[in-house]
Amino acid sequence: MASRGAVALAVVAAAGCQSGQLYQSAFESAALVPHITSLMVVQDGNIMREAFYAGTSAATPHDLHSLTKTVTALVGGIASTSCLVSLDQPIGTVLDNAALGDAGKAAITVRQLLSMTSGFQWDEAADAPAWAAADDQVDFVLARPITGTPGKTFDYDSGAYHLVSAVIDHGCARTSTFAMQRLFSPLGIATPTWAIDKQGIANGATGLQLSTTDLAAIGQLILDRGEHQLITGGVQVVAADFIDRMTRAVSATSDPAARASQYGLGLWVATPAFSKPYLLGEGEGGQFLFLVPDANAVVIATTDVDGVDAAEAARTDDALYSVIVNQLLPTL
Repeated sequence: MASRGAVALAVVAAAGCQSGQLYQSAFESAALVPHITSLMVVQDGNIMREAFYAGTSAATPHDLHSLTKTVTALVGGIASTSCLVSLDQPIGTVLDNAALGDAGKAAITVRQLLSMTSGFQWDEAADAPAWAAADDQVDFVLARPITGTPGKTFDYDSGAYHLVSAVIDHGCARTSTFAMQRLFSPLGIATPTWAIDKQGIANGATGLQLSTTDLAAIGQLILDRGEHQLITGGVQVVAADFIDRMTRAVSATSDPAARASQYGLGLWVATPAFSKPYLLGEGEGGQFLFLVPDANAVVIATTDVDGVDAAEAARTDDALYSVIVNQLLPTL
């Protein structure tokens, strides 16, 4: 099924089967969400149901916004078992920056960046726009004071994820090139668009564009503990022990607005009472990658909120999230 792009998954005609009936209500509700562009359910390696809106298709690239972080985490995991020493490599051994004369900052590890426990002072609402506009985005992050305990204090931090990309860039190769060689190409994903900063470093926090089927391939890779099983004999794209760390709760979020009380490495870890536990990568406006290990299921949803004001994007995000969590996931 090469024509479908990255995911050579079997397509199950769901209309006449139980799963199709169970998903019917959720898909009907999702279709009413403003700005939705796709919804796909993959279970046991089969596309159980999919729908595309606003003239899009399975191969249409979508701006992932902060869902980029999940992909950056995977690329960081690959780097940590190849060109970097380990997840616990201090950033001061890789990056050359005056701010790293501060021993505390120099000792921050890749693992702490990925778990958002670096200790850097960061207010996402206030600091992310200033960081995005900075002449040097790496300098901007490293100039932040340390106010939390590295490895202990969770703080949602886009800047930390950009540092992961900078570490890959300096310690391995250009992040986009390294990702293409070691993650995207093995999965059959064509070279994607990925925003870069003014120094040419791929934005580790946002700005990656992938299709719905690309995201399905990435989700299935995580469920399969880093092994791409669609290639004869399988190939270990990401080390299994990294996937185990990525999908295990590392830190408590402590943010009442967060959609999960715990965070792993690039994924939220949720254990709701009304459905099976799930992992979540998400981006602004309703870019979702849900992983339900107990059901061997991946749910992908995307929207197009570019040019939409923040309040409208938030409403879209909330509405689509509610449909998936309250109507779709409980049926898996």
